[in-house]
Amino acid sequence: MRKLLTNNILYKLIALVFAMLLWLVVVNISDPTVTRTISGIPVERVDESVLTEQGKIYVVVEGNTASISVKGPRSIVDKLDAEDFRAEAPFGEITNLNAVPIYVSHKYPKYEKNVEITQKTRTMVLSIEDIVTKYFDIGINYIGEPASGYSLGSYKLSSSIVKLSAPKSIIDKIETASVDVDVTKIKGNMQLEGIIKYYDESGDKVELGDYCNASQDSVGVEVFIYQMTDIPLVVSATGSPAAGYECTGVELSKSSISVEGEDISSIDSITLPNDLLDITDAKEDVVKDIDISQYLPSDIRLVNDDDKNITVTAKIEKHITKVVSVPIGNFVMSNLSDEYEATFLDEKVNVTLVDLASVVNEVDEENIRGYVDMSEVIEGKNSLEIHFTSPENIKTIYVSRVRVGVVKKETETTKKETTKKNTEKTTKEDKTDKTTEEENSTEESSEE
Repeated sequence: MRKLLTNNILYKLIALVFAMLLWLVVVNISDPTVTRTISGIPVERVDESVLTEQGKIYVVVEGNTASISVKGPRSIVDKLDAEDFRAEAPFGEITNLNAVPIYVSHKYPKYEKNVEITQKTRTMVLSIEDIVTKYFDIGINYIGEPASGYSLGSYKLSSSIVKLSAPKSIIDKIETASVDVDVTKIKGNMQLEGIIKYYDESGDKVELGDYCNASQDSVGVEVFIYQMTDIPLVVSATGSPAAGYECTGVELSKSSISVEGEDISSIDSITLPNDLLDITDAKEDVVKDIDISQYLPSDIRLVNDDDKNITVTAKIEKHITKVVSVPIGNFVMSNLSDEYEATFLDEKVNVTLVDLASVVNEVDEENIRGYVDMSEVIEGKNSLEIHFTSPENIKTIYVSRVRVGVVKKETETTKKETTKKNTEKTTKEDKTDKTTEEENSTEESSEE
């Protein structure tokens, strides 16, 4: 047996080598070594706190997934995919260029001896930013319009400020923070919980994304809806103009203003202080510009702030003088005693009117009426004052006194006495005449 094993040993060794080579050839032919690329291996980030503890955040510019080349038997390599490998990026090894090395390894040890890994993706490139904190005032973004006759009033927020921590690139974009409130056709106050949104200077919404942390996401809102109405303005002047002048009225550049408020229906008008317009000794119009908003009640405001400037004008006019010749028939006698008879001794009376031109020029002689008080007249000629009954709107009327002739009326007793006297006188005259005739007759007889 031993001889059998040791005979021709050289040939036997050669045959063994040949057999092994043949086996290798057969194996390579049936299960050859191949190289294949595997992509999309997720890269696990290790020790991210290295950055976050410094108040920084990062964005992966490239290297979120890794690609490798694997080499090994086809029977193994063809079965491999991204899930068979582990890729890690240890942030503790970050470079000054913000690059983190990537290490790829087999997830399952059974492949380590047969499959060779060659990395194609070797680093994860980061964009690193500071986390910045900023406070924003919360505003209101109204959507739509209230019902007709109503307007937007004030509002209250459960919190007026929001604290936001976010990457600097995001914080720098944000210009305002506000809550949307839909007030379309609303007629009364409303309450809601509104989501806080952020906008850039162009009014475009800014999405916060990852690494952003706000002190609150929403805020309670109470919106007050006001009624609108036009309210008249009332104003007067103080003092008196110069002698011979008159204030004919006070005018406003706006007779009413549009205002709004919760209790606006309780206000009938807005009265301005009298001392706004002092016309003491004025000889021309007094004009003053005022800010009407100063005189509104505390809970009332202008609908349009452009309406606050108003001009107040006190109109000052000078009196004129007009002389009118009035027929005496326009006047009557009053309170004349029954024992007198009276007659006007003038046919016309000159009357002087003093008032505004617009008033005086409307008056003619037929408009002027009056009476003379005869209660204290005496027999003979009297000079009496005329009391005017019209026109009533004339400020001042001057007139020269009218002359009146007064005589006593004859009474029944007076008439009897007069008759008796006349009778006695006639009788006496008759007696005288008879005596004369008798004397004449006696003289004639004597002559005979």
